Amino acid sequence: MSKKEWESPELPGYGRLSPRAYLYPFESRSQALNGKRQDSPWIHNLNGTWSFLLHDSPQSVQLECYTEIFDDSSWGQIPVPSNWTLEEQDDKPIYTNIRMPFSESIPHVPDKNPTGVYRRKITLSPNWLKRRTIIHFAGVESCFFLYLNGTKVGMSKDSRSPVEFDLSPYLHEGENSLVVEVLRWCDGSFLEDQDHWWMAGIYRDVYLYSTAEAYIEDLFVKATLDSDNTTGKISAEIGLGCVDARLEIHQFQLEIYDKKGHKVMALDKPILANVVPIPKTAHEYHGSTLYNNRFDLEMTLDHVNAWSAEKPELYTVIATLMDEQGELLEMTSTRVGFRRFEIKNKELLINGQPVLIKGVNRHEHDEFRGKTTSRELMIQDIKLLKQFNFNAVRCAHYPNDNLWYDLCDEYGLYIMEEANIESHDYYDTTCRDPRYSFAYLDRVMRMVHPKKNHACIFQWSLGNESGYGPNHDMVAGYLRGLDDSRLLHYEGAVRQKWGQGATDFTPGKGAWVTDTFGPMYPTIEDMVNWVEQVDDPRPYIPCEYSHAMGNSNGSLDEYWHAFKSVHGLQGGFIWDWVDQGLA
Repeated sequence: MSKKEWESPELPGYGRLSPRAYLYPFESRSQALNGKRQDSPWIHNLNGTWSFLLHDSPQSVQLECYTEIFDDSSWGQIPVPSNWTLEEQDDKPIYTNIRMPFSESIPHVPDKNPTGVYRRKITLSPNWLKRRTIIHFAGVESCFFLYLNGTKVGMSKDSRSPVEFDLSPYLHEGENSLVVEVLRWCDGSFLEDQDHWWMAGIYRDVYLYSTAEAYIEDLFVKATLDSDNTTGKISAEIGLGCVDARLEIHQFQLEIYDKKGHKVMALDKPILANVVPIPKTAHEYHGSTLYNNRFDLEMTLDHVNAWSAEKPELYTVIATLMDEQGELLEMTSTRVGFRRFEIKNKELLINGQPVLIKGVNRHEHDEFRGKTTSRELMIQDIKLLKQFNFNAVRCAHYPNDNLWYDLCDEYGLYIMEEANIESHDYYDTTCRDPRYSFAYLDRVMRMVHPKKNHACIFQWSLGNESGYGPNHDMVAGYLRGLDDSRLLHYEGAVRQKWGQGATDFTPGKGAWVTDTFGPMYPTIEDMVNWVEQVDDPRPYIPCEYSHAMGNSNGSLDEYWHAFKSVHGLQGGFIWDWVDQGLA
């Protein structure tokens, strides 16, 4: 590897699969209805104890450690998932708000760049080796390189989004050697300057999953409501993949089940899908061309229960792929909720009704484990939020673990999902820097695709405190073209052009990238004046309006008197939910 790879913003990664929805392969309808990863026989969990050695820079890593024959018995051990900065290593957490934690100029990082090398052995049963084997990393901070049996598989830089690699070409029978090399700093760090702890390591789940050679590549289910709030519409975009040209004819079935497990809708009969070859410019797989196909389905359900934060009614969509004879190849599922988000008359309407946003900004944070958070802690947060009458969360300032959204779907919270983009110290730089254009797009794609089926997400956010420039316009275009069922947000677009200065109250300011008007820390007078005097159709919902770190939170009564009494003011998000102390 060359140093250029982690100081090259034009290269956010390579060797990775395209981002897709969280889909697990199941063998039975009962497994698919339950939808739990641990129920699938085609999931192999890699969480646990790994061999580990921390180096002071990537240049000091021995090349031999990537190989199968390397003896790592003298190394230490580390739990995965965890942050090595909290595991008694010679590297500690760093907290910053605006300033980068090092002095080098963008896109360069320090030569002394803590680098952790993780190793473990994996042995798969013979039936796995006849199929595709994918490795899933739910979160690694910050840049990492993946090796299998001494061969480099790929690299990725986004610390807060899942990434997957196809291991099939590199696996063999018996024991395989998996190596993950994690760098603390890279050019992507300049997009992660986010008013919280800088940690490092494999801090979310790692697992393998297996698919047949013909497989469901992706599934995007838009579940919306008609104006009667009882007629539901399903718009499904299906992607199929195949690695063998002999498997060109498939049958595909889509079924919908209610929360009691009763089937409420299915296609009259499986549709016949031809998996066609993609252009020869596609990469080679096992020596033969990769095949794929995408198509759309539309379905209408006459009587559905609407999803809302107050009544979070969920349905399960099961997708089944069969060969021409009807033999099961793959079955997967995703949960959806029927709901409608729209802007009318300076109001955010959810299922046709205006909703006051009683929101908080929430970091992923555990006082003992840092960025590694548990299901129990997530549920504790949700129960406290519900107990104290909050109904919304802004995921500040990056995508969270997928489990968080599963729970918010189930318990009922409105989620503003935010891309892992904040360049606070270089506020007006990366948004206009063409070197970072692909990184912006990559981070937005890796935000939206894994989370696109979640009922709880009502708004996509393009990031935080990163100025406003053509890179934002570009990713807004991508989101608007992909998902017309949700709203967009970006606070930087309603500020003055340069610097993090005052709000610009020009009518329509930043409307391409934000469907709500959401500046930070407005005065009550400014809020009221805007909705009463500015001819702009957007509701005023500040993404941060009351600062709760330390001794603060003044004027809440006055804010809420305005929110409740002035048309066009519709609540907001307090900064922030939990004190970010470390025990």
